[in-house]
Amino acid sequence: NVFVAGDDPTIDTPVYTENVATGTLTTTATGLTPETSYQAYVIADCDTEGISLADPNFFTTLVACPAPSNFTVTTTVDTEATFTWDVVAEAVNGYTLSVFDAGADPTLDTAVYTETLAAGIVTATATGLAIDSGYDAYLVSDCDANGFSQENLLSFTTPFPAPECGGVYVDSGGSAGNYQPNELTVTTITPDVPGEAVTVTFTYVDIETTGGTGQQAGCWDYLTVYDGPDTTYPVLAQTLCGEESGDGGVPSDPNSLLSIGDTFTSTDVSGSLTFVFTSDSSVQETGWAADVTCAPIVIPCPEVENFVVENVTETTADLSWDAALGAISYDWAVFIAGADIEVDLPVAFENTTATTGTAQGLIPGVSYDAYIQTDCGGNDNISDVVGPVTFTTTALGVNDIDVTTFVFAPNPADGNVNIVSTTEITTLQIVNMLGQNVLSMTPNSKEFTIDVSGLSSGAYFINAITNGVTTTKKLIRK
Repeated sequence: NVFVAGDDPTIDTPVYTENVATGTLTTTATGLTPETSYQAYVIADCDTEGISLADPNFFTTLVACPAPSNFTVTTTVDTEATFTWDVVAEAVNGYTLSVFDAGADPTLDTAVYTETLAAGIVTATATGLAIDSGYDAYLVSDCDANGFSQENLLSFTTPFPAPECGGVYVDSGGSAGNYQPNELTVTTITPDVPGEAVTVTFTYVDIETTGGTGQQAGCWDYLTVYDGPDTTYPVLAQTLCGEESGDGGVPSDPNSLLSIGDTFTSTDVSGSLTFVFTSDSSVQETGWAADVTCAPIVIPCPEVENFVVENVTETTADLSWDAALGAISYDWAVFIAGADIEVDLPVAFENTTATTGTAQGLIPGVSYDAYIQTDCGGNDNISDVVGPVTFTTTALGVNDIDVTTFVFAPNPADGNVNIVSTTEITTLQIVNMLGQNVLSMTPNSKEFTIDVSGLSSGAYFINAITNGVTTTKKLIRK
């Protein structure tokens, strides 16, 4: 008698029963169900002496159509996943692989990928998947008359594409999942075009920090950034962590804080950046996301060195400097001392390929500031400004000063200016800061009026000339 395991043989009906003749010591129970546990009893019939007692013998029927074992995903790329499994001898008609969106009902929903594979084939590649997405894969054996096996379920996630110019750099968990425990992941980002440099700008940061001090500068898990194609190159930043996009935790060392908006740009000739991520076995956070951009490498335009002013006369001064590496030309300018070079106009300037220059048309006895800047070509490839180098032009000779003494008012002025002199002024000139004569007259008088309303606002010099001797004073036009 054969019963389903757990049945009571004194009450329940056996699933198989047979009377076997004396001398027969073997028999076969048929009509059983695959993958089912049973209990069997053999009882001796001794006629008038009755029947024997019997102990049960337990057994389980085999699988009629076994499911494939060792069903694994061996490779996942942006939009594909490759699977392998062990061969099933009973799968005479092969296998069926179906891939569904994670959590989908395989009895109701439509597979995003399905394929029927012949007997003996133990690998397949699902294509047309979405990047950074979760899926459930099912593999079934087809055993012909013995039907299909149970479904073998495998869940997996396609990765984010490898970081490249114009792309995104994310942690191993992708855009939604957490990074893995005990990671030591090295990622090198290289520009597509030689001569360009990689820039990585963080847009999301959630890397586990510590509450105290000492543990990797306050980071349980952390990023280290190298300026080049591998970890032998200089470190740009190390032990970076922070939870600005998580619960707000920060490392104990401010130098280890990684924040949204932090940017790293390669200065290596390769244009590459290398990131190393290290995590422990404790808490895993949602990681990070960063934009990857690439642009031509810009070598900073160097400032000139040894910028000096010499050979200063009443109206001129010589400038000189050392050549700067990569310079296409130089822009020097001379301003009245204390002028704002962002607003005020220079009194002398030049763009030159030489390493010397001469400022002309200066006013005797006046202090000036000289500046210079290197131009390495391109719209923005210029150096910082060097200067000021301050100097004062030579005053007029003793026979030239105080010959004509004059006063004028108002100053500053926006209309008429009244001039009074101790001697007759034959010629009067108004000169701008570029040394240009903007107004000239021959009053031949000790007292007269000039109209400055037609001048632009700014600083000017009044040159009063008597008998060939010039006296200079400063005028401000409102």
